[in-house]
Amino acid sequence: MANTDRKWYGRFQLLVDRLQEIADATRYKTGDEKLLMLQQIDDEVMSIEETGEPYDGPTVVTPKFEEVILDTSDKSLDSDITVKPIEVTTVINVGGGNTLII
Repeated sequence: MANTDRKWYGRFQLLVDRLQEIADATRYKTGDEKLLMLQQIDDEVMSIEETGEPYDGPTVVTPKFEEVILDTSDKSLDSDITVKPIEVTTVINVGGGNTLII
């Protein structure tokens, strides 16, 4: 396979993979497990985008000891939601071991 053909094939495979991700997400969102044609995917994506109320809640969350629910169901998000790591510190204790402080 020539170098140009490999490049083209690689780009084609990326496109196929991305279309598969979109089709999987569309089937998940609609609850329909049938194979989808490109036009169906486009129609469903447009339908989801048109009907999805924008999410206007927090996009950065700090973990707590109680449950936190972000109301994202059936909403469209323009950015990712980030969950910060739980801050921990370790110190050497008198027994020579480590103590984890949360």
